[in-house]
Amino acid sequence: MSTGQRYPQVVMSVPLGLALLIMVGITGCDTKPAPTKVAPTDNRQANALDLLETALSMLEPDRLDIKGDRTATLAILNDWLSTSIKQEVATIPVSQLKPLVSAETLEQLQLKRFVIHDCDHVRTALMLKPLAERIQSGANGDLERVVRLFQFVIRSIALDQQQDVEMPHTPFHTLVYGRGSGQDRAWVFAEMLRQVQIDCLFLEPQKSDAEGIPYGLVAVPVDGKLYLFDPWLGSPIPKADDEGQTVLIDVPATLSDVLDAPDLLRALDIADGPKYPLTAQQLSSAKPMVIASNSHWAQRNKQLQYSLTGDRTLLIYDGLFDEEDGSEGVLTRLAAATQDRWKAEDFGIWDYIGQQVAILQNPTEQQLQRVNRIEGCLGAPRPISISKAPGSENEVSYGQPSRKLLKARLAQLAGDYQSGLKNYQSVRLALNRLPPNLPLTPEFRREQSLANEYAVFWIADTQLDQQLNRKAAGGLTADGALNDYLRRFPFGLWRNAAALRAGLSLASQGRWKRAVAMLARIESDAPQFRSARMLQKRWQRKTTSPTN
Repeated sequence: MSTGQRYPQVVMSVPLGLALLIMVGITGCDTKPAPTKVAPTDNRQANALDLLETALSMLEPDRLDIKGDRTATLAILNDWLSTSIKQEVATIPVSQLKPLVSAETLEQLQLKRFVIHDCDHVRTALMLKPLAERIQSGANGDLERVVRLFQFVIRSIALDQQQDVEMPHTPFHTLVYGRGSGQDRAWVFAEMLRQVQIDCLFLEPQKSDAEGIPYGLVAVPVDGKLYLFDPWLGSPIPKADDEGQTVLIDVPATLSDVLDAPDLLRALDIADGPKYPLTAQQLSSAKPMVIASNSHWAQRNKQLQYSLTGDRTLLIYDGLFDEEDGSEGVLTRLAAATQDRWKAEDFGIWDYIGQQVAILQNPTEQQLQRVNRIEGCLGAPRPISISKAPGSENEVSYGQPSRKLLKARLAQLAGDYQSGLKNYQSVRLALNRLPPNLPLTPEFRREQSLANEYAVFWIADTQLDQQLNRKAAGGLTADGALNDYLRRFPFGLWRNAAALRAGLSLASQGRWKRAVAMLARIESDAPQFRSARMLQKRWQRKTTSPTN
């Protein structure tokens, strides 16, 4: 399936030296090697290459700003576009796109110059490509690759409560913040799959019983079968013959499994509680939707792909329709991969991503306040200096954010657990040294308090990553650190996510009774409740073991 798909033959390649420069931001190291230069054929090409390398270095993962960095980078990208040697690229197929996208999107796709979202789009790919390659490395076949990527997304993004004020974000932000909705999980999952050239789609029922919350499944075609993943439940749909022998479900049900055995989904109903939001009948008539932002279809991004060479490739252009060079478009590939269950014209475009892009391009003041709060937290620790004139109160001056918490988070996501833990501990030590009686602003105190809570939780979360990846020194397990978080922050932002992770840590050790008891701590109105009840039911079968 993935190896047989004909993705665009020209994909973005980052020169090796530049790839090393980008990876520095992910690992948290402060020493940046100079990028390897490609010998230019003339001054124009040399100038264009310098501009492009500057723009991409500004899109490093440790540059988090929603507004500032992107604006400057956009100007440089457009300078590059006007300076570079043009390659022949086809015009967009307007007549084919019209039934699928809004007039505003169609107009944006026809722009010859880059737009702000293109910067977000490239930065997301810069982050997700190495992550996806690391996680799926060594997997035994495409299905295991897909399951590994899904489990990484679920562990990395705690399911969040629905917010009155939605925060502007991309998959990059969702992974860094570590919180998001079921839709956000689906978006990140799809983008990670795309970077390893695996297609997927979103099955959107006409209606569900999810209390007004949009609900659906991500379906991934592997060897002619559509495997089903529920990003809200945080689990693949279990097969009818799944006997719960593994901690988590590692062989998903297919769409055919569900349609052939309509009661299969009823196993996910909560006893004396809400039923699972979807039925087999709803899935049988669900609309297949492409999960992609419009930047994937913009010809300017194809131009960008033509213009970089090297062995670090990123997929930033993936057209909907077949290309003149013979590459198959997304719609053709999906129709073929789903064994012609749907024709190319049956697919729609999932509108959630377009909605988020619109919010990101024009955020409200309230939305920016939420962004500033979390980015202030990730900037911790922030240095302060104290001065006192004779006869006056202490005056506090605030320095620039160190972004050490952000660097620790990026290191954790990249699998550099030792650097992540070292930086998390450094953040905690710095925050605990703040004198208690200083005249600090309430905003600064909230920012630093939130950073301390994030650091405590992410230390435990990193230990869980180490435990599950068998990289913990001396067989260290994460349940102790997660219990420490729950003790320190009984009403904390991550309390339900911490309990779910502590249960996973215990179950992975074979301590089934304690794992089931830990999940009972998750509140009934928490977004993790349905996941907890499913896992309790699964692990309950193991509690007769004498080791418990």
